[in-house]
Amino acid sequence: KGRSVKGGAGRLGPEYTRKLEECYQRTRSSRDEGEGTTCMLKNIPNKYKPDVLLEEFKEFRKYMDFYYLPIDFKNNCNLGYAFLNFHDVEQAGAFRDRFHEHRLPLYQQANKVLQVSEARVQGLDSYIERFKNSSVMGDGVLKDEWKPLLFGPGGEIKEFPKPDGELPALGPRFRRQR
Repeated sequence: KGRSVKGGAGRLGPEYTRKLEECYQRTRSSRDEGEGTTCMLKNIPNKYKPDVLLEEFKEFRKYMDFYYLPIDFKNNCNLGYAFLNFHDVEQAGAFRDRFHEHRLPLYQQANKVLQVSEARVQGLDSYIERFKNSSVMGDGVLKDEWKPLLFGPGGEIKEFPKPDGELPALGPRFRRQR
C-alpha cells in the first residue's frame, strides 16, 4: 500500500529504481534549463475517464493548453498514460513535483504510483499537428469528451482545429518511427 519507488522498488529491483531516479533527475534538469512543457503521465489506473482525471488536475488547468488520455476503443478504459502540455514552464515543473510518485485517490486497489516524465514529443503545435488529422478525431470514433482537448488561457475548452482533409480510417494503434 502506498509504496514509493524512491524508498525501494519492491519486485522491480534496485537497478530499475536507480534508472528511474536518473530519468527523473534528467527531466528536472531539462526543466531547469527552460525546456519540457509537455509531460507524459504514466501508471494511471485504467478505470479513470478523461474528465475525472482532468478534475484531479484542476489547480493546473489554467496553465495547460493540451490534454489527452487515450482510451481503448473496445473496452472504454484508458491505456494508463496521458499527455499534458503547459504554456508555463514553471507550472509544468510544479505539476511534475506535485504528481510524480503520487497515488490518485480513486481506484486505490490498482496500487499504481504515477510517474511524470518529459514527453518525447514536445509543444502544443506538435500535438495539434499530430491529432488534427488523426482518426480518433472522427465523428463517432470516441465521445467528444474523450478526444484530445485544447484549453485557452483561463482553462476554458477550445475547439480543436479542423483536419486538413478526410480523416484516415480507424486502425490499430502503432508506435511512430523515430
